[in-house]
Amino acid sequence: MKTKLITALMITLFLASITVIAVPVSAKPRVIKVPEDYLTIQAAVDAANDGDKIIVAAGEWYGAEVTKAVEIIGEEGAIIVDGPAHPSYPYLHFGFKLGYGSDVSGAIISHFTFRGLAFPIFAFNADDVTIEYNIIYDALQGITNWDGNNWVIRHNVIEGIYVSGGGGLGIFIGSLFKDLGASGNLVAHNKIIAEIPDDRTYSAGGIILCADARWGATPGKVSNNKVVHNKVKVTGPDTFAMSLEFLGLSEIPTEDLKDRVCGNLVGFNDFRGSATEIDFVPEKLEEVNTISRNLGNNRAYDGFPASEFKPVE
Repeated sequence: MKTKLITALMITLFLASITVIAVPVSAKPRVIKVPEDYLTIQAAVDAANDGDKIIVAAGEWYGAEVTKAVEIIGEEGAIIVDGPAHPSYPYLHFGFKLGYGSDVSGAIISHFTFRGLAFPIFAFNADDVTIEYNIIYDALQGITNWDGNNWVIRHNVIEGIYVSGGGGLGIFIGSLFKDLGASGNLVAHNKIIAEIPDDRTYSAGGIILCADARWGATPGKVSNNKVVHNKVKVTGPDTFAMSLEFLGLSEIPTEDLKDRVCGNLVGFNDFRGSATEIDFVPEKLEEVNTISRNLGNNRAYDGFPASEFKPVE
């Protein structure tokens, strides 16, 4: 009886060892080079796995739809000059388009120059994205994050933004859908400089946090975002350096406003020289967000310790 028990235990241990050996080992992240390995950025993204790094050589490039959690890095002189067309306005083009049903959590886009694009970096429902060390010239909307959480947007330079029936935005974080929202995002150490022509009919701004209830939308919360240590100078009529907005007031009862754009920290920014430094739509949003120690008119210390405004370097 004892012999049979020992034999049975040995068989069990043997089978267990087979099970352990049979578990597949995750592939190590790869480094993919454009154009050495793939001729286009899109081909590299399509061939990549989550966690892979795509390095783009100097030159002028067509952008891509990013559908995976990849890191895309431009070498010195890598310029994005064209990209996917906007589905509703095909004359407007994206540089990098992220999300839209694909899990890109952990994606990074860095060290590119963008020229001549309406939407250099544009995302919908993409979380945990990092956008850093990019230079953007003359965009309709420089960096756009719709319904994305926990982004890091840092050390980017945006020079020149324009308006065309909309747009006119440097860095935009907003929500359209109640189940999503845009919270926990960090906007730090960016520089936005723009002079808006006098003949436009639409307001324009540097950094915007917005819950948008237009077109029958029901936005989620835009909360617990940090906007810190940025330099923003936007000039021209009806322009602002920083705005916190709830749009489409007829769609949602006024009493719900404080639950939509709230708990955001805006501090230690340099807004000097902008036509309007900080704009609130409606004005009561100033009561539920912390605006402290920005260079310009708002220099007040309101009790928040400096450590609360410390960004990721």
